[in-house]
Order: sequence, then C-alpha cells, then structure tokens
Amino acid sequence: MRISIYLILSFSLFSIELHAQGLPGSGNCASGFNQGYIDIPNFPQLQMPLTIMAWVKTPPSPSPGVFPNIFSSAQSTPSSGYVGFWLAFSDASTNPQISFSISNGGGCFHSACRRTYTAQFPAHLFNQWVHLAVIISSPTQAQIFINGVSMSITTSGNQNINSIKYPTSAGGNLARIGASMQNILHRYNGEIDELSIWNVALTPSQVQGFMCKKTPPTTPGLIAYYKFDEPNATVPVQDASTPQYNGTTAGGGPMTRPFSGAPIGDESDYTYSLGTMPTLHHSNTSGDSIFATLSPANAEGFHFYTVNARPNHLNGFTRDTNTAFERYYGYYVVQNAPSPNHFVSVNAYSNPGPISLHHRLNNAESIWDTLPVVPSGSGLTFNFTEPTTEFIFGMESGISVNLFDRTDVRIFPNPSKGFITIENIPESLSGLQISVFDVQGKIIKTQNFQTNESTVRLDLSQLAPGEYFIYLNHPLGRMIKSILIMN
Repeated sequence: MRISIYLILSFSLFSIELHAQGLPGSGNCASGFNQGYIDIPNFPQLQMPLTIMAWVKTPPSPSPGVFPNIFSSAQSTPSSGYVGFWLAFSDASTNPQISFSISNGGGCFHSACRRTYTAQFPAHLFNQWVHLAVIISSPTQAQIFINGVSMSITTSGNQNINSIKYPTSAGGNLARIGASMQNILHRYNGEIDELSIWNVALTPSQVQGFMCKKTPPTTPGLIAYYKFDEPNATVPVQDASTPQYNGTTAGGGPMTRPFSGAPIGDESDYTYSLGTMPTLHHSNTSGDSIFATLSPANAEGFHFYTVNARPNHLNGFTRDTNTAFERYYGYYVVQNAPSPNHFVSVNAYSNPGPISLHHRLNNAESIWDTLPVVPSGSGLTFNFTEPTTEFIFGMESGISVNLFDRTDVRIFPNPSKGFITIENIPESLSGLQISVFDVQGKIIKTQNFQTNESTVRLDLSQLAPGEYFIYLNHPLGRMIKSILIMN
C-alpha cells in the first residue's frame, strides 16, 4: 500500500491552547490486570440503549473456558447467577472472539440466564492497539465494531431477555474494569485506554469520529470516561465525565500506568470510503491543512490526528528541544484483514520552515527517531513505512515570527464565482508566492509577486465548483485559507 500525504501547515507557536487535555496524546493506560483490577463502587444501573468503547492491547486469550473481561457491571454475586452486563474476550487464541452479554438474573450461570452477542476477533491484531465498540440499541439489536468497522455477529443464549437485571442488594451497583465479578474473575491480561460508557446508541459515524480523538467530557449521552492518565495506580481512577464515577485499584496485586500506544489526538479526521474517496483531508484549529492519499486504497479506513501540545518526551532530539514544534501529528491505517506493508510519502509546507523531522510509532515509544527530509519547493518530503506513526517537526530556532499573524489579511468574497481579492498584505512581503491547491493537495496555480503589493486579485473562474485552498508563502510567514467556488 502506498500512502501519499500532502501537508499545508501554518504555525503560530505562542498562541496554542492546550484545551485542558491533561497528558498529551493518549497519555497513560491501565495495565497489570493479571494482578489487580479496578472497582467502581457507585456505578449506575444502565439499561438499553447502551454503548461501550475502548482502546485495548490484548495478548492471545488463555485456555478455553476463560473469558477475560474488559468491563462488567454488577455481573453477579457468588450465588445469584448472571446479573448485569459484561464485555469480554472469548475462549482460546485458536478462535478469538469479542462478546457482550446481558443477564436476566435467573439464578444460573449458563445460557438460559443470559443473551450474548459475539464477533470474531482478527488474530493478527493481538498485541496491537485495537479500538472496540459495542452498541446495544435494544434487546434484539446489537453491533460490534473493531477499529470502526462493523463486524458480523452471532447471537446465543436466551432470546427472551428484554432488559438488564441487577442485584437488589444495597451494594449491587458495582462495576469492574479488567475482571468479572464472579468468583472466577476472568482477568483481562492486557492494556486498556480511553474507556467510555454511554446511555445512547452511538451511530457508526460517531464511533469512527470519536475513535482517534479525546471525547469532550460534556458530550450528550456520555456516562463515564476513563483516560487512565493518573501518574500511578495507587491513586483513584478518575472519571473525566460529570458526575464522576471514580474507581479504585483492587484485587490484591499491583497495577501500573505505562504510556499508552493508542493513536489518540485532540482533533482528527477519518475516511472509511477509500474506494470512492481515496484522499483524506485533515484540518485543525491551528490552521493546518493536511492531505493524505492512499494507494492502493485497499485498507478499511484511515485516521489522521493532531495533538495540540508537545509530546510526553523529546528523547532523540539532538538539537535544543525548544526547536521542536508545539504540536505533533499521527495517522492510523485500519487493517482488520492482514495486508502487506505500505509506503507513506509526505509533502509538507509549514511555517516556520522545518529543517528536521522526528517520528515514532506511538506515544509509548521511548525515542523519537530522525528521518531525512528533502526540500521540495517551499516544502519538504519524507517517507514512512508503518501503518501507524506519529511525527513532529523541528525548526531553526525556538522563536517563530509569522508576519501574517500581525495583519488582517482578507480573502474575499468567499464563496465566490472564482474572482478572488486578497487585501491587507503586509508591505514587507515583496517576493510573495501565492499557490492554489485542490482538496487532493494538487497545485492548481502558482503566482509570484516581486513588488510590494497590498492587494492581489486572482482569476480562478476556470476552476470547477468545489473547495480549494489559497496558500500564501514568504520567508517571513505563511498562511492558508479555504475558499469555496460556486457556479
């Protein structure tokens, strides 16, 4: 697979808001469930509709008959039989599955007292970070998503279960992360991050849209949201939503909070229509505009994200770390079916002009590796070979001045019929280059201005209706604006 990515980036290093995001990117994750688990004593009783999402990194399942639980709510008491609901892996690595079960509190531990929805888990995804989502719209309507892709499911158990049954005892609202609530704990021996529980049935596009970015804590329908960004497992597990259903480590053994390798940003864009739309356009609030084209387009989906902060470390930067940009980027290729390695080609235009590039596989990597960059006009080109990568630019100095940030450059009318005026261009920008890109990153037109001109007019009336990008490029600054051309 070949992925060509064209980036048009506009940076202002001293005006970036960190969005109160806590740790950058995916931060920490929860690990060590083979020794402990997390109890949530005040978790509410939920009914359908219901959605559970999480990023998980799972080793192959243990022997048959063991069902490692990712999340369970009031699953059982020692003698009551199945109660509540639970999300788990099923059986051995020879037939890996994801299952979601609801119970009727009928007093038994077999299929008559529960209904289970099951999907096959692709074996090649073991020991990789994978996004799971389970949506229960009603007792007879369920969906299981792996990496944003809806999977074929089978149904087993009692078809007459119409609601979730909870214990009637005072302490019956307990939920648990990383183990079940039976005497047999069915511990989950893996890592979990970005666990969210909802009292609504999310749509497929919502599942895909939340997949590679942090969820706003006030999102309607969000009941609980665990980022696991605590510095260690001895402090309470924080629920980022409101009201908070915080948890505590239990189970008798130590747990850890290592760096998470899940591909999480603050902003993201995605596509799952690669056959008809092989180009992904990612834009962010900092003014970056990124174009990514996959070739051949045989992956199921593609995500691109921005983290609006410096990473958890800058190990590997041989220059002054102040030269690192104040935000970084990542992508994630959805490959639920095994596929050969692919090639990622990046063409980047940025302000200030980057002179170096560092990359790593994900947030859990200990070192940023350098990657050669080649000048390409006013930009740079570089290549990747992994299905998931994060990268950050380095510049000549830690101080960046973009002259465009000090002016009120206007590009109008917008929308227009193609006759564009650019005014309030700073007088010092003699030698300004203006380029026009389409949504695939292809340069449509380039025009150089060697004299001081505060107003420039462009005739783009010959272009087909659609979205385009005007890119102003000068050694003292760069900026990009989106325009819409109509009939």
